[in-house]
Amino acid sequence: MNNPYYTSFENIRDLYVQYMKSKSRENYDGWAKKLPRAEIKRQLDTQKGVLIDSIRGFIKSMTKQTEFVEFIAALQLADFYFPNTNKDICFELKRNTKPEDIKSYQDLIENIESGTYVDCEVRSSRQIISFQIKRDYSDHTPTGFATWLNKKVFIKKYGDMSGTTLVIFLRAPTDNSMIEIDKFYSEFTKICTGKIFFDKVCLLYHDGGSKQMVLHEFHPKNHRLLIDRDLAMARIRGDA
Repeated sequence: MNNPYYTSFENIRDLYVQYMKSKSRENYDGWAKKLPRAEIKRQLDTQKGVLIDSIRGFIKSMTKQTEFVEFIAALQLADFYFPNTNKDICFELKRNTKPEDIKSYQDLIENIESGTYVDCEVRSSRQIISFQIKRDYSDHTPTGFATWLNKKVFIKKYGDMSGTTLVIFLRAPTDNSMIEIDKFYSEFTKICTGKIFFDKVCLLYHDGGSKQMVLHEFHPKNHRLLIDRDLAMARIRGDA
């Protein structure tokens, strides 16, 4: 990385937590001027209404940001690879940004460099792992996923990526059912074998059936790491 920004897992998580608290308060205060307190409470209790729609719309807009995806992935990967230990997270900043100028989540998101071969690094006292992070833009069928990955990532976009782990955010089924991951793996081995230049290829996804966050390695071997989804979200919020 040419212009790295290193900080602890706790510090980078706190940037996100403080930002979300600030935006939640801002949103609440705005609706408090329009709705009676009893109506706000009703909507919060039932999770229905214009206030809830506003919150969901804000979250949806965040998830469309590539930088947000990389940020959340870095937190989750740090917990998967280095649980219960001190670890740092690193992002590459834009050339003219000084690391010491990063004071907030927005400062960081607005200044993460794009188009890099390494999107983030996670390090402990024992190991440094470099990650390239991708969204799943396939049709979410096993064959469609493997074909997209092969054409758009392995063949078209990258050359030798030795020393880097590729992590793909796999989209969950719209009905929140379990992902048929064995079929995804089978098609991956048929279509992508021999074309992989990353040290590892992993899928990161929420398994709606088991309520687990899953980091599933497809290459060089087939195995999974699991974290309870509620615990994973609590860790990101700083509640656990």
